[in-house]
Amino acid sequence: MCGAFDAIWLWDADTGENVATFGEHCTYVHWVVFRPDRKAIALGTGDENSELWDVVNHTRIATLTGHTDEVHSVAFSREGMLLASGSPDTTVRLWDVVSGSSVATLSGHIAPVVAVAFSPNTVQSSMTIDSRNRRVGCGNSRCV
Repeated sequence: MCGAFDAIWLWDADTGENVATFGEHCTYVHWVVFRPDRKAIALGTGDENSELWDVVNHTRIATLTGHTDEVHSVAFSREGMLLASGSPDTTVRLWDVVSGSSVATLSGHIAPVVAVAFSPNTVQSSMTIDSRNRRVGCGNSRCV
């Protein structure tokens, strides 16, 4: 996969063929990640949104809005039902992938969030530019 100002391209690694093109973007795509079942991708974009795309049908599933700055990182939970997005707005948002709705906003970072990840036990972790880590327990679309 490679991002540009106008699209995301999916390439077949064996043949070198372009097999799909996703969307038109007016800003950078900062992050792309496959859902664990490989049937969808999530994008973190420069226009304050995350996007979900169906890899099989090449269609946009949802645009997730709520950040007030670019989305620099996205990550799926192990089961693929939650998406975390991190932003320089110093928040991490958690999204229900099926409904596209926000299920939590994690605030309290004092610097831009540059990376988000789920560990195998579904504990979500975020890293800010000042190297401070925050962790929150997540499971069954609920976080504490």
